[in-house]
Amino acid sequence: MAAKKTSLIVESAKELLEEKGMNFNQWKKEIVTTKKLEIMEGKNLQWEHSIVEEAALEVITKDLKERRKKGNNTKEINKNIEQEGVEYT
Repeated sequence: MAAKKTSLIVESAKELLEEKGMNFNQWKKEIVTTKKLEIMEGKNLQWEHSIVEEAALEVITKDLKERRKKGNNTKEINKNIEQEGVEYT
């Protein structure tokens, strides 16, 4: 199993907080709770825009993949029709 990877920034903050006698996990919990409340109250518009853009990108990507797949299927059907010599009148 791979070792747990932590950010140098987080590790540095953890050390500084511990030097000041603060519990890192409690500090982290307070930060996360504050951000969650801001989000729920509509006070964190930057996060909201970021999440909406991420979701929009997922919608676009999914649609493009479906179109590409549909296009490939249509090409394959047309190829099979041409090979079989089927004519429509």
